[in-house]
Amino acid sequence: MTNKEYWKGIIPALITPVNKDGSLDLESLEKIIENIISSGCHGLFVTGSSGEPTNLSSKTRREVISQAIRIVNGRLPVCVGTISPGTEQTIELVKEVQNMGCNFICSTPNFYMLNERQEDIIHHFEKVSDRTGVKIMVYNNDATVGQTIKAETFYKIAEINNVIAYKDTRPDWENHLKALAFLRDKDISLISGGEYILGPSILMGSQGNIAAASNVFPKLFVALYHAAKAQDIPLTLDLNYKIARLNDVATRTGNGWLWGIKYIAHRFGLCQYTVAGNFTPITKEQEKAIDAMIEELAEYR
Repeated sequence: MTNKEYWKGIIPALITPVNKDGSLDLESLEKIIENIISSGCHGLFVTGSSGEPTNLSSKTRREVISQAIRIVNGRLPVCVGTISPGTEQTIELVKEVQNMGCNFICSTPNFYMLNERQEDIIHHFEKVSDRTGVKIMVYNNDATVGQTIKAETFYKIAEINNVIAYKDTRPDWENHLKALAFLRDKDISLISGGEYILGPSILMGSQGNIAAASNVFPKLFVALYHAAKAQDIPLTLDLNYKIARLNDVATRTGNGWLWGIKYIAHRFGLCQYTVAGNFTPITKEQEKAIDAMIEELAEYR
């Protein structure tokens, strides 16, 4: 199986259900994952941005990783986010994830002590690969990391052993198209991040999408994926518009963006209405707007 065949389709960025004390809500985690699998999703991304890894305690972060691997039990490919401020911390966490039974991770460039040069980003991924042998999805998300992996830099990263996927979360269509063209004849999966460009990206040849909203409306995302793979442009654009509106209502609230996703998950009986971070909850008016969106998308429940 090629990398593009292995890592493709709709891959929810798993939300981490927590109790009010910040501990893992294991019962809810099982519900969320089983709903994702039964809805026809193709993979699972654990402890990415939607999983709140930087807001979880070290214990809870490791527990959600190990329990997600256990629950999936080989039914879907699993990639674990080992997002850390520096290379040594990343390598340490990668080795723990490997001991849990997963050999596929996602890493960003270093942050806080920012890489001053694009070459430093390349060296980060070289070290992770050389010292662990883990399969790597490169994560380009300048909104959270504070710097962009330039297209020309990724061309060099793509030559590193064990790099099998590239998650491009930036709203930069020009560089996304450059990556599509560059990877057309290479066995590296290009995965769009977020909700807005997933339809056009798959129509143009990317392998799939990772997003937060596919935790709560996975059937909607799966329907779009199949429409795009069939090159049904009108249906793809219609479904993409629905997903974009869902994203606007649920996550563009001006508050902690995960509150909207967790609110929907709570409405669906998947988890408690609790986030790990110290974010201001959405307002009752915002909840009403999300309720209306839920009714509009009822056929995709």
